[in-house]
Amino acid sequence: MDLARLTDRLLDLPDQAIYFFDRTTLIRKPYPELFADVTRFEGNLRAAGIRPRMCVGLLAENSYEWIVCELALLRINCVSVCFSPDEFASYSLAKLVEKYGLQLLFVSPKELQRHNEQHDAVVKLTVNGEGIPVRFDRKECSLDADVFTLVFSSGTSGVLKCLMITKSGTEELIDGFGELYKFKPDDAILMFLPLSIFQQRWMLYTAIWYGFDLHLTDAPRVFKALKEMKPTIIGAPPLLYELFERRFQSLPPRKRGLLSAVGRLVSFVPFEALRSTLARRIFAQFHEALGGRVRLMLTGAAPTRRSTLECFARLGLPLYEGYGLTETGYISINLPGRNRVGSVGKLVGRGRVSIASDGEIIFASDHPLSCGYFSGDQQEQRKTFLDGKRIATGDIGHFDKDGYLYLTGRKKEIIVTQGGYKVHPESLEKEIEYAPAVMRAVIFGGGELAGLAALVSLQARDEAAEKRVQIMVDRLNKQLPTQTRIGRLIFTTKEFTTENGFLNRNLKVDRRAVFAAYRSELLGLE
Repeated sequence: MDLARLTDRLLDLPDQAIYFFDRTTLIRKPYPELFADVTRFEGNLRAAGIRPRMCVGLLAENSYEWIVCELALLRINCVSVCFSPDEFASYSLAKLVEKYGLQLLFVSPKELQRHNEQHDAVVKLTVNGEGIPVRFDRKECSLDADVFTLVFSSGTSGVLKCLMITKSGTEELIDGFGELYKFKPDDAILMFLPLSIFQQRWMLYTAIWYGFDLHLTDAPRVFKALKEMKPTIIGAPPLLYELFERRFQSLPPRKRGLLSAVGRLVSFVPFEALRSTLARRIFAQFHEALGGRVRLMLTGAAPTRRSTLECFARLGLPLYEGYGLTETGYISINLPGRNRVGSVGKLVGRGRVSIASDGEIIFASDHPLSCGYFSGDQQEQRKTFLDGKRIATGDIGHFDKDGYLYLTGRKKEIIVTQGGYKVHPESLEKEIEYAPAVMRAVIFGGGELAGLAALVSLQARDEAAEKRVQIMVDRLNKQLPTQTRIGRLIFTTKEFTTENGFLNRNLKVDRRAVFAAYRSELLGLE
């Protein structure tokens, strides 16, 4: 894979296209037309004095214009700096220009209106890049020549980190994906998370390089996109798949039981093609809800509920869990023919993994995806980037005898109780979430809490559901040392969303925000 030749591939793919919504209308733009828009944008950038290795920012929601601009910057060999509208809503545009040494900052009309700020380096994002002012401050960035973009990640810490992403690591990542899964010309990948997230970007590059369609939308329109665009490949955090699981769980008990029994019988059919055909016919309504063409679904941005994976397996829907970080790219993955539910798969072959004495997963690669943080806490830099090739993931895990990797939890999330006992909350949360009607479970402990407490979000106020969760917790407690048992159980029907701050932009739980909202109940003050 060669990023320098990526956009040239568009001319060789007249039958492939990018699909996106213009308000409510679905637009199909063939790749050669995308190439024409990219080259026009590139020409306007060059005419304004933009040259290789200059830093150019992009602050906009998902749109066709975003992709055109980013590909044009890639074509010139600029360093793009991609800001998330939600996470940078309160930031001054002038400060962004200054801090990141931007020659230009492209901002969508919506974000221009929200920020209501003028600056001579700020430019309205349009499809052709019209109106770009001539830049006289033609200062190149001082970053390593292999760095081609800066991206932001908050992970589970809640603190934004700016990562320097390399070309060589990205090219190796995409080459490795192509070796793992054989793409077809009629494939189509759905992208709905913010394009400022680098995982979405390399999905974009993968589609163009391997010659299949792009389906672009945003989170509010993802179900409309599934129905109208009909993708074959979906990469999404567990939350999307949990919504489909809830749809199955909401069926009448008798029908749900019958479908589950049939699904188990189908799983014993020896031939994969026949199993797939039978499942599509029996569970047609669920397949159609995903567009009816899906061949591969990947998840892994956060721990996936075991019940979700098992539900999709019963329905004959090809959902596979993997593992990786923004700093590393994917590390391991389950795929057809090599899938073990509960694990995050086998190593992908593009790097090496070792397990430190405390159980932390250490990833090493000859071509690291990220070479470090752009700025920030140097102590955090040293803790994560151990040397030029090794990255400490912050995750605790282990391998089974067959080479499948299992995650125990985040190193930073380990709870140390007031008595000094250590607890991995994620493993307990997974067990509780296996109970029917549970949307989310979060374990808290240490600090102000004398013991462990669990907050459980239910689909609805239901005495029977609460009783089932209590039984589940009682069973868990019997397996745990007395000092690490869950002593307080709080129920809520409040859904975890990005809007209320309980989920971050990667749809991971923000534990600090959840604790702040339920502090009184968790401490027993109410």
